[in-house]
Amino acid sequence: MKIVKIINEEIESLLDPNNLQSFYPDGYEHNILDETYNSVNEIKELAIDILKKIANDNYVQYNRDKEFKFIFGLKLKNIDSSKYHEIKDFIEKMNIGISLLPKNPNIKSYGEYGNFETKKGEYFNPNLLRDINIYYDYYLVKNSIDEIIKDYGKVGALDVYSKLYYQINSSLVHELQHAYDDYRSNGMAYNTKQFQKFKEKNYDRDAKIARSQMSDLETVKKYLNLPHEIWARFSQAIIKVRFYTMDFDDQGNVIAYKMHPIEDVLKSFKMHYDNFNVLSDDTKKKLYRKVSQFWHYEQERIKNINN
Repeated sequence: MKIVKIINEEIESLLDPNNLQSFYPDGYEHNILDETYNSVNEIKELAIDILKKIANDNYVQYNRDKEFKFIFGLKLKNIDSSKYHEIKDFIEKMNIGISLLPKNPNIKSYGEYGNFETKKGEYFNPNLLRDINIYYDYYLVKNSIDEIIKDYGKVGALDVYSKLYYQINSSLVHELQHAYDDYRSNGMAYNTKQFQKFKEKNYDRDAKIARSQMSDLETVKKYLNLPHEIWARFSQAIIKVRFYTMDFDDQGNVIAYKMHPIEDVLKSFKMHYDNFNVLSDDTKKKLYRKVSQFWHYEQERIKNINN
């Protein structure tokens, strides 16, 4: 009901494509979130391409060993960038190593992006090695792959991809968005006033989040309201939202695409955005506006497809 109320109160601004506002978190000095519709969709595709390549790079070893032992990661630059537009330079220029690591029960995080702090006026160096670590349930992956090898004698790349996708794709999208925002902001995505204040109170000498963040509710809320964390969670949620459905004929062929009502899309977004309720009211409204903007992009795209 609350979402519907927001729509009813601001229906003209939400549904008028000429009056949609982009979401620029406080502390950004320029509009680094332009063209977010295209970049978010490309980040989604990039995560899939990374998982496909990791699967292709690893499945032969599992067949040789007759069991799953580990997952070799890769460098972002190993991904073919030719299909991309918005994030092409990011893939080619950022020196990022992507590792898939067994999840430690003592670590509550599902992923990490290791950025280097860039102060205002400093040169942003994309050549410095930055890490994306994604944590997975080792025994869940091992048991599922070993079972396939036992039953069929070997495992295929598609089998490995499917086992990895459902467990880590969302986290990979989250961390890739962090890395991309770092790149396109020349390091300023991590140089906001909110983040600097948060680090002063909650980070230790090794620049790791202090334990208080994991146990203190108010600290968690502050972390979840940091600009770069909001946008990464936006991307993580929006890829799960279904904007449209399909109608089929008697032979199972698609005959038309139909948009889901915007109210249903907003509800779906809220459901998929982890810890949405701890965000400020102003941030919630900005995110709703951004989702409605995506809805209009999809609506125009579907019109063209149906025609």
